[in-house]
Amino acid sequence: MEEDRGMKQRSWDTCREVSIIEDEQTPWKMIQLLKIVSLAIVAVFVFGLALCSKSTFLLLITLSNEGTKVLPDDMKPVALLCIGCALIISSVLLLLKSIWKSCYKTSKLPRKSTIALVLFFEFLVAMGAAILTIVAMPHLDIVTNVTILNGVAVLSALLQVITQCSAKERNRFLLPSIFAFILILLGYALFLYLYITKHPTDIKMIIWVGLAVGASFLVSFNWWENYLRLISKSSSSVFLKNLCKDLTKCQNMLNILTSLLRIAVTACVLGAFVPLDKMDWNIVTSIPSRETKIIAIIIGVQLISSALCHWFSLVACKMHALRRCFILPLYLASLAVMVLFIVPVIVYYQDYRTSLNGTAINFTGYCNQVVDGRNQSLNGSVFPQLVLDVTHTLCFLDMSKIADIGLLTGSAVSWWLGLLLATLHLWYLNMDRIQRTQDLFIRRLYEGAFIEQSLLLNTRFDILSKDRKNKVVDTLMVYLCATMWHETYDEMMNIIISIFRLDKYRPKTDQKYTDFTFETHIYFDDAFKDVKGNGRGRHLNIYAQHLVEILTEVYG
Repeated sequence: MEEDRGMKQRSWDTCREVSIIEDEQTPWKMIQLLKIVSLAIVAVFVFGLALCSKSTFLLLITLSNEGTKVLPDDMKPVALLCIGCALIISSVLLLLKSIWKSCYKTSKLPRKSTIALVLFFEFLVAMGAAILTIVAMPHLDIVTNVTILNGVAVLSALLQVITQCSAKERNRFLLPSIFAFILILLGYALFLYLYITKHPTDIKMIIWVGLAVGASFLVSFNWWENYLRLISKSSSSVFLKNLCKDLTKCQNMLNILTSLLRIAVTACVLGAFVPLDKMDWNIVTSIPSRETKIIAIIIGVQLISSALCHWFSLVACKMHALRRCFILPLYLASLAVMVLFIVPVIVYYQDYRTSLNGTAINFTGYCNQVVDGRNQSLNGSVFPQLVLDVTHTLCFLDMSKIADIGLLTGSAVSWWLGLLLATLHLWYLNMDRIQRTQDLFIRRLYEGAFIEQSLLLNTRFDILSKDRKNKVVDTLMVYLCATMWHETYDEMMNIIISIFRLDKYRPKTDQKYTDFTFETHIYFDDAFKDVKGNGRGRHLNIYAQHLVEILTEVYG
């Protein structure tokens, strides 16, 4: 036994985790290259899928606009039906997932007060989303339709201000949240002024504009849960604490109820608006084959790209690439959608002016001669027709006037900057090494109508303090327990080395880490031996003696 102990006894290397040969054979450069390639692929997929989702949804909005030629006016219910499908597809998926979880996992019933409050907010959100996308947006221009969806961050920005003011800390993002709220309100003010003053006698347009503003504000209630838990921490209200507890423990049942409510509200708004707008549902069963293919391709791409964008966004967060593969691609996707729709309009307009050989024509004349007076047949390519339909949405405004362009651009920039400032805290969000999806996002699924906004605003909001020196750091206690029987000298050496390494390299109390202390307990099975004769009695056996020697060696 003594010889075996001497052969296996080695000096303690305080920092090496693997042997030299194993470390040299690891292809670090190849691993780093694969990591960069995988991050680039995920970022491209998030950006491309968000671009496809938003552009196809806006195409459906454009096709439901009055006066478009790709889809005649009597076929508008088909486009509205596709918009409704884009709104409820995530609710259908969440309903199926929640039913499956409630059948095979624990599912508790929440309190009646919790059900009533949650269904009330979900009713507001579903009503706002249906009115905004089905009723109001088809009557607005393409630039407003691209950017007004950023305005759904208005309530999130306001709640960020409230939660940060209620926290007894010097908050880092209080000013960005205030500016975000102001910029979004400024975007709404410019939008209202532009449309109302353009044709003050057009009562219908004033109604559409009012519905758009009111509905987008209702949609902003979608992420109220994100700030409820922070408000409840600083509040002594028992109702708020019970509400947060129900939202966590009874999530499956609440998701089933809210999904059914959203589907029902969307169906009711769609079913009521079509006859009120003097449209007929009978045309849905008799669509020409060419229009059927166009609609099927657009809605198919929209539904698939939205689901895949949500999945790849989760992958980006799991890879700890929140900034490079999640936030930045979603920011750029909104700008890319704008470029994708506006650049072809400008190119076609300039080409037409060039073909006139010097004859002056403004944007209004271009709308009267080309956009509204073109042939309605679709014998040629669909793309030019879609470009002219997008241009038709801008004909309500006079794009030859600097004032109209300035107001339209000002509202678009204000909404986009408001969303950027309202989600600025995401750049400083710290995630755990193995972060669960439900700990990162508030809601389980996405919103198909505004994929970028739903993913960005759905991420959890935390209070980030300026004064980190005075920040209270929680100290955790970890108990390490091991059982030893007839372990060899080398096995005992390894476990003691691990314990001392843990003590040496554990994170200390500072601004970034939560400090922890630990206690180690070693339980021996058969640690004594009975000695007869001189010095008889119970003495430590050879294994316990080895442990004492190892402790002396490692500590020394």
